[in-house]
Amino acid sequence: MAARAEEVGTIVAVDPVLGRRELALRLGATATLDPAAVDVVEAVRELTDGGASHGLDTSGIPAVIAEAALALGHAGTLVLVGLGTPQLTVDVDDIMRGGKTLRGCIEGDARPQKFIPYLLELRAKGLLPLEEIVRTYPFADIDRAAADSRSGATVKPVLVF
Repeated sequence: MAARAEEVGTIVAVDPVLGRRELALRLGATATLDPAAVDVVEAVRELTDGGASHGLDTSGIPAVIAEAALALGHAGTLVLVGLGTPQLTVDVDDIMRGGKTLRGCIEGDARPQKFIPYLLELRAKGLLPLEEIVRTYPFADIDRAAADSRSGATVKPVLVF
């Protein structure tokens, strides 16, 4: 949604769950990839004329992060927002020769005084349809919330106490 709101030209979403890939297309992705069906690095390079300028990893999975770094183009930046395994192995030669950047980000590295009004503006313009990705669950339904997240029935389960 954010990439679409910022008018990014090519937006590629990679997800193993069909429902989330379909949702990504509805929310602004220009292409989606099933990592079980294609070579993600090759497919991203093809879709982006040689490699993505930016990547965002929400999985925190080391193998996914390593592939995302390889899919970057020259001087590309990969931002990590998902927490996962604390150890990571990447192709340092590829990072160095490609002038690539790998960095972490917490809460968008935003200044709330500026960022929250911006998010509200996007929401008012219909560019941030959170109802498409957020679903609330009573805390007693925590197992269903987790199962719905795994299956793709919801993207962001929110527990209500």
